[in-house]
Amino acid sequence: MKLVLFCCLIALVSSQCDSDCWKEIREYRKKCMQLLEFSDDEKKILANWEYPNNEPRRDIYVGQIWCVGNFTGLWSDWDGWNVPRMEKLLEGKGDSQKIHDLLTGCADKNPQRSHSDKWAWRTWTCMVKTDLRQMIENDFKLRDE
Repeated sequence: MKLVLFCCLIALVSSQCDSDCWKEIREYRKKCMQLLEFSDDEKKILANWEYPNNEPRRDIYVGQIWCVGNFTGLWSDWDGWNVPRMEKLLEGKGDSQKIHDLLTGCADKNPQRSHSDKWAWRTWTCMVKTDLRQMIENDFKLRDE
């Protein structure tokens, strides 16, 4: 049922993400937390930019990344992360070639043929293990205040 709801909502949303879309990302992040029924403790974990990989409810964190990515157009179930859109989002946050290399180094074409939410999770967790994490986290927090 939730998957049908996600698909319907995604079909209604066609947003362009640029350097001014952090507010939109925050709004979808909250919506996705509601849809996935995050507890207050789980919301706190995300607020601290933690992405547990071994929690009993790990799937909600996986779903969160997939959900926000789909709503904002940063993720596609067919193509993976939209690297040009992410580059635009991170424009001016560092060396553009380094950002490109980090993004493309993590954004694979799903050779494992994982389900799309697991694919989004795998590539996202790769990105947050690089310098991209600090760029994204800093910009997100600055705009969240």
